[in-house]
Amino acid sequence: GFSPLTQINRDNVAKLQMGWVWELPPSTNQITPLVHDGIMFIASNGRLQAFNVVTGDLLWQYARSGTFGMLRNLGIYGENIYFAAETDMVALNMRTGAVVWEKQIIPTGYGLRLSAGPLIAKGVVTQGAAYCIGLFPGGCFIVGLDAATGKELWRFNTIARPGQPGGESWNHAPVDGRLGGGVWIAGSYDPELDLLY
Repeated sequence: GFSPLTQINRDNVAKLQMGWVWELPPSTNQITPLVHDGIMFIASNGRLQAFNVVTGDLLWQYARSGTFGMLRNLGIYGENIYFAAETDMVALNMRTGAVVWEKQIIPTGYGLRLSAGPLIAKGVVTQGAAYCIGLFPGGCFIVGLDAATGKELWRFNTIARPGQPGGESWNHAPVDGRLGGGVWIAGSYDPELDLLY
């Protein structure tokens, strides 16, 4: 991505040297590290780790049991970092790693997972579900959670229902015959229009 910073440029980029290295827990990683206020956050295989961005020292680690698939991003809002952990959204204090709240978003037993990370705006954590194929009728969804408490504020189905715009494009299939509509990456938010895409 573009950065307006000028410390690294064409004249000095060849002088860069490795500062530190950390081996992540084995996983199908697609995570983008998130850096805020001198701390780097990165997730792999159900673990969220926080590092001193200068020294590479591990500051804290939050770990969940089980085997986890890929996760693409994390989110920060206020004093918390938000971590999509397979079926649950977890809010942790970004300084200590203490759990602020946990919320199960998708039911177990259907193969659904959270692979896109959260997008947070105006106190609402938005998170979409993926892998809504086969056993989960009606398709995927996006939820809006209160950033402070984890309470579910709203739920949007990514596959239109009968009577909704686009709902008749399924050749009159019943809702339980409509599958898919997975959310694989976090969306975007336009603060001027107050719209989530």
